[in-house]
Amino acid sequence: MECPNCKHATSNTAILQCTHCGEAFERGLLEEHQHLEYLIAWLTDRAEISSLQKRDLLEVVEQKRSKLLTQLLPKPGAGGLQRNLRGGRLF
Repeated sequence: MECPNCKHATSNTAILQCTHCGEAFERGLLEEHQHLEYLIAWLTDRAEISSLQKRDLLEVVEQKRSKLLTQLLPKPGAGGLQRNLRGGRLF
């Protein structure tokens, strides 16, 4: 991600931690997931896009989102990144 003010590019591998559940995620993957969520909502609300086009586009976006979720969400019993997160650093 690039700062709109100074143009400094931050690392996509920075770790972000949920303040509610404590799970930690790579920033780039989480950001992409949020973009896809926005795109799904945006496509759903578009009256100017035909139903057929909308269905095809949503199918592609949902496939990408599903693949991304397998990278983001911890496997049962694995605990995700939070086991390795101490003081904001990944060990």
